[in-house]
Amino acid sequence: MNATNLIDLLGRRWALGSAVTAIALDATETTAAFALADGGLALAPVADPDSAVDRYHVAGDTGRATITPRRSGTAPIIVVAGEAGHRHVAAFGAAGFLAGGISGALNIVAPDGNTTRLASVEQPLRALAQMNDGSVLVALGQALMTAAPGDASIHPLLQSDRASAPVAAAPGGDWLAHGGVGLTLRHVTDPRRGVEVLTALDPQRLTWSPDGRWLAASLTGGGVALLRFENGRVLRTIGLPNYPAPVRALSWDSTSRLLATSGAYRIIVWPVEQFETEVTEPRSLPTGRSGLATVKAIAVHPQRALIAAAYENGMVVVAPIGERDELVVRTPGGDPVTEMTWSRDGQSLVFGTEAGEASIITFPPQLFK
Repeated sequence: MNATNLIDLLGRRWALGSAVTAIALDATETTAAFALADGGLALAPVADPDSAVDRYHVAGDTGRATITPRRSGTAPIIVVAGEAGHRHVAAFGAAGFLAGGISGALNIVAPDGNTTRLASVEQPLRALAQMNDGSVLVALGQALMTAAPGDASIHPLLQSDRASAPVAAAPGGDWLAHGGVGLTLRHVTDPRRGVEVLTALDPQRLTWSPDGRWLAASLTGGGVALLRFENGRVLRTIGLPNYPAPVRALSWDSTSRLLATSGAYRIIVWPVEQFETEVTEPRSLPTGRSGLATVKAIAVHPQRALIAAAYENGMVVVAPIGERDELVVRTPGGDPVTEMTWSRDGQSLVFGTEAGEASIITFPPQLFK
């Protein structure tokens, strides 16, 4: 199979004309939303009517696998105008999506593009973060709020000039990590549980492990901090070795045992169990191939031991964890990927780029056997 045209064989892509700043799939994962730097919001169906799954064939006599070319072109994408400044987006229950940006307008956007104003605030919206109960954390310039599907308004959670993006809620929903003055951890509903502020850490991105025992933070000054968290306390803070480039993406596997990061000349995967005790020389799992371009975006497959990675030269690959093999999905030479995520079933990879290309790739499961 020719890697040059693999993305066109397997997926769909649209030219949106503005950098993709965030991606979200709705609760049913039938629609993908791409927030754009110009404030627009693009909506595309996840399901491919001309899916490569249906075009994958195995010859009975030779056993050779082929994927036939597309039978039809890619359907147009829905684009919601950018007056409200939709630079951030998150899934929002049955309604579809919650979107907002620097204008302070917070809108509910249905998969068909129909838009309803939920709230207007006097501060720019800095981040939206999904919570496990379906609600969304709203990070403003100097406040944190929550929005819940079905509610007619948003609710204040914290008003402070010491609270700002990034923000991430622990899987259990009780604990919250956010930026501001260092990295802060606090109980969502019970202030008596105390607040822990790690002033030495300036987080750029935050992500909890699925079991809630680890918090990973990419740092503004470079590198990654890994925090072991239990019963409201940080038991251990580990500084991972220096990276040659900023770490803009962090991704956990479903078992909470592996943390994948961008920022190096190859895919970096850390087995985190080694950090339960003091370790002088942390080891990572060699994954994919080293090159001259650094990894900019990364996403661990939700069901298989695979990682999708995008490099600063535009290349996108899928690699088995701990192996050198790579499936090149998008060849070098394109613009860099800004955001990337898998669907929950692991069948579709969704990503967007600096030049505004939005892509949804549907993989036949036979490719990964």
